[in-house]
Amino acid sequence: RQALGMTGKEPATRGEAKKRGGWSKWCAAEKVELAALCALQCWGYVDPSTVPKGARLYCCKYVYKQGPGCAKARLCVLGNTQGCDDYDEIFAPVCWQDSARMLCGLAARNNYAIHLVDIQNAFVNSDLDRDLYMALPPGDR
Repeated sequence: RQALGMTGKEPATRGEAKKRGGWSKWCAAEKVELAALCALQCWGYVDPSTVPKGARLYCCKYVYKQGPGCAKARLCVLGNTQGCDDYDEIFAPVCWQDSARMLCGLAARNNYAIHLVDIQNAFVNSDLDRDLYMALPPGDR
């Protein structure tokens, strides 16, 4: 954290990230996230006034995380803008902690090497049967 010029826990909001030390690192992390999403061509800009009637406009925010020597910003849909019919459609599958623990145990018992891989934007390549509309991230208007 000291090497990044940051202190304390991760900021909860973009405004909080700006007030704390290390804003340039958080800002750079936001740009990396948006550049990765653009490179994958997973979204395009649509004027909010042209969103089809009846379509839900999802709100989003950046979630900030600090890692060893790096700052990450992930663009996430706010759960409170999802309807009860969306929870089985808009999600990011993750590994159960018990499964990861079991794999680590097997690796230790069999003397396998374990390598950590951080795959950015691993969950944005899902096939969707409809268009989704999300507002621009706060501060990117």
